[in-house]
Amino acid sequence: MLIKCIADSHNHHHHLDLTDLECDILIHAGDACTKGNYSEAMSFLLWFVKQPAKYKILVPGNHDNKLRTHTEILKLAHDMGIHLLLNDYIEIKGLKIFGNSTTFWSEDDDTDDSERRIEAWKDIPEGLDLLITHMPPRGILDANKEGLECGCTKLLEKVKEVKPYHHIFGHIHEFGGRRKRVGNTHFINCAVKNEYYITVRGAMEIEL
Repeated sequence: MLIKCIADSHNHHHHLDLTDLECDILIHAGDACTKGNYSEAMSFLLWFVKQPAKYKILVPGNHDNKLRTHTEILKLAHDMGIHLLLNDYIEIKGLKIFGNSTTFWSEDDDTDDSERRIEAWKDIPEGLDLLITHMPPRGILDANKEGLECGCTKLLEKVKEVKPYHHIFGHIHEFGGRRKRVGNTHFINCAVKNEYYITVRGAMEIEL
């Protein structure tokens, strides 16, 4: 099973090499859009559905408002056969997959915020082959150009608890195209743009 992953295309999906996206499962881990409006969401879905992959999974990011909330867009994605995962579990050919589209803007040790973060990730189950989120876990491929870690501590704690085999994300462009293994989990930041919002890389591959 060949899986390819991209994220953070920010309306420039047409810049990607289409032959590079041929696979069994194509995953977009968020920020397909920039403003997140209806026309951007429609443009992306009409492009995404045409890509040479048997199965297509989308986990929206913080720039993808209509892809997370608009009833017509959600129905269209479903009708197109796109698996749009907001906080959902699916199985494809025996692969256990969970996607969560939550994105937090900054770390905050405030008690209410901590509880909100725990609640956001609580449904992530054990035994996953693929966990897909838009934001990274704290301290793993999540540093911006100022060197600040931008991931979520509570997501990291949950990942350590449930131990997915792969954790796929984007959001932080500076670490796009990189992998890191911690314990038994393989972390992949598949952002295709750099910190200047220039598309500098293509899809990352996983074989399972």
